[in-house]
Amino acid sequence: MLAAARFAAAQTYTVTEVSAPGANPSFATGVNAGGQVSGYSIVGANGAQAWRFTPGTGTVNLGSFGGAESRALGINEAGQVTGYSTDAAGFAHGFVFSDAGGLADIGGNGGGAPIFAQHLNASGQVVGFSSNDGDEQAFRYSPPSLMLNLGTIP
Repeated sequence: MLAAARFAAAQTYTVTEVSAPGANPSFATGVNAGGQVSGYSIVGANGAQAWRFTPGTGTVNLGSFGGAESRALGINEAGQVTGYSTDAAGFAHGFVFSDAGGLADIGGNGGGAPIFAQHLNASGQVVGFSSNDGDEQAFRYSPPSLMLNLGTIP
């Protein structure tokens, strides 16, 4: 007896070119269900510029805290973006970018350590790490201003 074989319909995909700022390499680091993309482009020899791409609108430069480096590393369904930016002294600050609030510094993890925000959830909570002389410690930030040091995880 032969059984009828079922074949799944082939999936089709659409590739969308993201027009990131600058002519240098660009990196997409996150995407949400609405097709918004977070990422950054290399600028000059030692810089980077964070951006968010929205279908139908285009790319928005997220700005910086005055330094040469700004990297967007995650995006949630609301289009909020997280990452880090350096200030004029080269010190890294974690950020959350939103349409309503622009680029917002999420504060520190204690001890004056640089903050590298990595991902955020639908509630706007951010996770990442701080780094101080090789001592990396995980954190969770909950808006509007609660920074929880998760310590060194073995």
